[in-house]
Amino acid sequence: MQFNKELEPYLDSTKFSNGLKVKLESNGAPMQTRMDYIESIVNGKKIIHLGCTDHIPLIKAKISNNQWFHKRLTEKASRCLGVDINEEALSYVKNELGYNDLILHNVVTDAPHPSILETKWDYLILGEILEHVNNPTLLLQTIQEKYGSCIEKMIITVPNAFDYKNFYYSLSNIELINTDHRFWFTPYTLAKIAVEAGLKVDNFEYCLPGELGKREYFKKFFLERYPAFRETLLMTLKF
Repeated sequence: MQFNKELEPYLDSTKFSNGLKVKLESNGAPMQTRMDYIESIVNGKKIIHLGCTDHIPLIKAKISNNQWFHKRLTEKASRCLGVDINEEALSYVKNELGYNDLILHNVVTDAPHPSILETKWDYLILGEILEHVNNPTLLLQTIQEKYGSCIEKMIITVPNAFDYKNFYYSLSNIELINTDHRFWFTPYTLAKIAVEAGLKVDNFEYCLPGELGKREYFKKFFLERYPAFRETLLMTLKF
């Protein structure tokens, strides 16, 4: 899916509207999980996986279910550099699981890292992170300023504000939320902060967080018919 060119003046703030209607059309792409979708894009590419670890007790269980994202990315990409700020988790992934292409690095506060600057990268993957940080625009802007010269594109996934569960629970005056989340995103609001950070929107897609169960017939039909209600928003940005 792509934004209409007429939206660009609103994204870069040269125009303003107090009631802009942004049409969210599906391009007919098949419904996929966020992992499957990203794997299809980065196959054979050189990539950086920012925030590559996980909670240590969860990693082995996710590996057994083929749900640990760094393993899957490493198997698809020609090179996958893992970057994280969690020293303990990085040590575990290196020493217990044998993944060595990893660096301890805070992209916001640390100086640009030579391991990143010395290579031309196809993609930087920023999965399920923006909703956890206090200033997502600053994070994107810092990545752009420090590493925009050596990375071609960035793939971001975030919770979709139009997630069907939000509407379902709101009927009972309930908010269902991960208590560490600071934000919900729509295609427009995610694009807005990306443009403010100096990035260009390539395209976006609605994805599933995981595979649907075999008996979830109605959910599958509903989300195929109305993609804007899927749980995950994925956006590709150009540096």
